[in-house]
Amino acid sequence: LQALNGDSSFWKLTLPNPLEAYKQYTLFVRNLQDPMGNVTKDTQLYFRWVPVFAPKRHDLLITECLPDPDPEILLPNEEFIEILNTSEHALQLNNCRIEDGSTVAFLPQMVLEKDSFMILCRAGMEGKFLSFGNTVGLKSFPSLNNSQDMLILRNAEGELIHRVVYDLESYRDVFKSQGG
Repeated sequence: LQALNGDSSFWKLTLPNPLEAYKQYTLFVRNLQDPMGNVTKDTQLYFRWVPVFAPKRHDLLITECLPDPDPEILLPNEEFIEILNTSEHALQLNNCRIEDGSTVAFLPQMVLEKDSFMILCRAGMEGKFLSFGNTVGLKSFPSLNNSQDMLILRNAEGELIHRVVYDLESYRDVFKSQGG
């Protein structure tokens, strides 16, 4: 165990063997003392190490978008985009981006587990979608044009991961093309 800075707020734990992926571990902390002499209570921390990878083409798919949420029908009256991790690995989404013709939104540092969905929406609207699953609000969320648009998902290096083009004909249903 080695302190990484002068105030001992960061520590480095060196293990004799590498961690095994997806295995459950328990870390016992006993008698840990800060520079002021305060001693922690005995603590057990449970964790599993999950290796993460950068997404490549088609590892993430845009599976749903709602460009015209009005009238409100079973979903919040807010635009959203849903993405799915189709890879065999957990993916690091940091600096991946979702864009349309006029706006680019960068995803924050976060991991999306394999076979998992993520809802992307405007910052501040996350609470409206949390009951539907993992949700992230983006400050510069693209404004989804009601009549047509192209959504592009890129990895942190700017490489194309997935692209979806939609228009009113995409719905193949007059009722659905009216919104909601």
